[in-house]
Amino acid sequence: MSLRPTPTWDGSSSATIQRQIANAYGTINNTFTYTITADSNNPAGATGAPTTASIAFADSYTTQGTATKTTTLDFSAMQFTAVGDYTYAIAETASTNASVYPVDSANTYTAIVSVRNNADLTGYVASLYIKDKNGDKLTVFSGNSSQFLFARTPAYTNIQVSHTVSGNAADPNKCFSYTFAASTNDSYVLSTESTCGNGGTIKNGDVSS
Repeated sequence: MSLRPTPTWDGSSSATIQRQIANAYGTINNTFTYTITADSNNPAGATGAPTTASIAFADSYTTQGTATKTTTLDFSAMQFTAVGDYTYAIAETASTNASVYPVDSANTYTAIVSVRNNADLTGYVASLYIKDKNGDKLTVFSGNSSQFLFARTPAYTNIQVSHTVSGNAADPNKCFSYTFAASTNDSYVLSTESTCGNGGTIKNGDVSS
């Protein structure tokens, strides 16, 4: 059977992938790659589905917080030879600096393109649905507001510490001590721009001068 013309879409034919990096501070240069994989049980003959996508961070953040970027998955170029449900798994599969910005392998989403005949049997009508990361909630897209959210805490973060000395009797060369309290007993690497500070490895409760 030959391909019919591009279907009429009932609702949106695209969806948004959103990537978050928690505790973002300083310069971030990292690209995340996403793979869109067709289910082996899909009806045969579909073409035009997206297969890959990427989100690139190349920014500097002066205030620590959550950095967010997005990209769009566009299914509008798809053509079909049969009615049915066409299922695609969306997963984050690569990070250019995975040791610092690990891949979010915990969240895999499912997009479903549901195809049916139009009223006069001359073409198809398609609808885009999504199953959430738990696989138990099916929602039809309304516009382009629905998102695949990927987020994982970086392997390390930045802590900015400053100390202001003022007054005529103040000693601008005096060194001060700080206690870094982490939520676990894991080791953390401390780097500093202080003239009297020393980089090194600190653990929960250690004191650095």
